[in-house]
Formats: sequence, C-alpha cells, structure tokens
Amino acid sequence: MSSAEIRSLIKLAMENKDYKKVYELLETYPYDDGEDLVSLWDKAHYLEKFNRDHKPLTPLIKFRIRQRFPPPRSILPTEQRQVKTLPNYARQILECWYAEHQRYPYPALEKAELSRRTG
Repeated sequence: MSSAEIRSLIKLAMENKDYKKVYELLETYPYDDGEDLVSLWDKAHYLEKFNRDHKPLTPLIKFRIRQRFPPPRSILPTEQRQVKTLPNYARQILECWYAEHQRYPYPALEKAELSRRTG
C-alpha cells in the first residue's frame, strides 16, 4: 500500500472517530516524512479524551496527553518533537517590555514593533 493510500485511510478513520484504527495505521507503517502525522496522532488523542469526558481540553490537559502518549517511531524516528521556544534575547526583550508595562500589560500598538525586535 502506498503512503498516500495509508494517509487517506488515516483521514477516513479520523472522520469515523475510529481512533484505534488511526493509532494502528500510524504505528504499523513506516513513513518517510511523518512530521504532519504527529499532529494527527495528537489530535486523535485529544478527540478521544474529549469524547470520553465531554469537557474542554485545557493547554495543561493537552500537554499531559502529549507526555502520556508520545508519537511512535514510525512517524517520528528521532523520538524528539519539535520544540517551539523563544531564543533568550527575544525572551529578554519581552520581559523588559512587561516590566515597563505592568500596570497595563497588553501590547496593542506595540505588537508589530515587538514582533520585529524579537523575530
């Protein structure tokens, strides 16, 4: 079976809310480029949790789900997720701005400038 066919089966299983099938397809077949499949893996776990508990998922709950169910090696051979953190210089710029604006820490007009300065 080709990678495109397997990806179609995964999307069909997601639409049918057959999360066990999604996990099986993601764990069974090797994928050359599985970065996009990591988000599907996470989304399936989020939806399964939501359908079971019928409660909104907070960022903390999503973090705990990601920690409890790491992606399989078939879609993430390095076993390392991409981490999206700010560089130290960007964090320092934002912390300085926040220290100067603690009374009203909402950068309405400064957003573009802060974005440009922090990259």
